[in-house]
Amino acid sequence: MKVDTKETVASIDKVKLELTRRLEAMVKGFASEVAQAASESTPTGDDESIAINSKYRSLYQIRADKYFIEARAGFHAGAWTASLGNNFTLDTSINEPNQVKGNALNWIDSYKIGQQVYIGAVGPAYEFLEDGGSKNAPDGIKAPTLRAVQVVYSTRLTDYFNQG
Repeated sequence: MKVDTKETVASIDKVKLELTRRLEAMVKGFASEVAQAASESTPTGDDESIAINSKYRSLYQIRADKYFIEARAGFHAGAWTASLGNNFTLDTSINEPNQVKGNALNWIDSYKIGQQVYIGAVGPAYEFLEDGGSKNAPDGIKAPTLRAVQVVYSTRLTDYFNQG
């Protein structure tokens, strides 16, 4: 009896490539959505209050003097990203929160199955914000982000896999 396995091997290789592509797309989509969820859970200041309230403005000016981050609202919400290494550094750019998902995708574009993906941000006030220091986020950042992650995990993973 003679068996030609070339077609079977080719078929298995094709399935492996497709599954790999889909799984990588799923991880990238999930990670970028987690970064977006963290961004949306991070309270932002108010540029109008910065302009009219000298005490509030002084906090932003201290931040600008010490960290070279422009004295305007939105830095912490826009600083979230994804990375293939746990080596986040302070980027003083103020990104719009709606850019976070795309920025995260760019940072992990080269993701391959088996690599670890990290979601994070670096900034001077995250600890303050996590401890409920903002009236806009009395529960901090982590708790609402984890709730959002659970929703993404239970509802969107299949979508990302199928889109891959």
